[in-house]
Amino acid sequence: MMSEEQVEKLLSHLSAQWMLALENRSAPTPFVQQALADVFELYIATQDIPVGSIKDKIEEGIKASATLAESCLEYIGSYVSDEIWKCYATWEQEDWKSWQTLCRIRSQLEIMKMLYQSYISAEKYEQTELTLLDQTIDENCGSGYLPGEYIPTGIPATHFWWWLPEKPS
Repeated sequence: MMSEEQVEKLLSHLSAQWMLALENRSAPTPFVQQALADVFELYIATQDIPVGSIKDKIEEGIKASATLAESCLEYIGSYVSDEIWKCYATWEQEDWKSWQTLCRIRSQLEIMKMLYQSYISAEKYEQTELTLLDQTIDENCGSGYLPGEYIPTGIPATHFWWWLPEKPS
């Protein structure tokens, strides 16, 4: 479980990554990638915390960074497209890495949508190539199960793409 200080530090880092992506428009990918990783870490580390001061801090931090995050949706789409093509190039050579990469990105986007739902409309996420990502996962990952050791602890069962071809019970 994260302390309030750790949450504040992560939220500050998240805002900084969105800002750096916007400031580095010619090469925003590393900052977008890190911002999505921060979103993922924030959710996984705090999902079981009851409502209270830390949850309030998270909501304040998300609200404060929402405009920056929304401005980066197009860059997220470019990042997602690039990762999909990288995975196509390596799908045959690597056991589970491509599937794991795409599932992690898909979960990061789902968590981002959830955290920012009060500030960024669902239609705006079309820029993130979410439909293409879902199609790619469905077409390429549904032939077996991703071994449990490749699925991060704390992934909600609603993130069914980790367990294709069947949702967990």
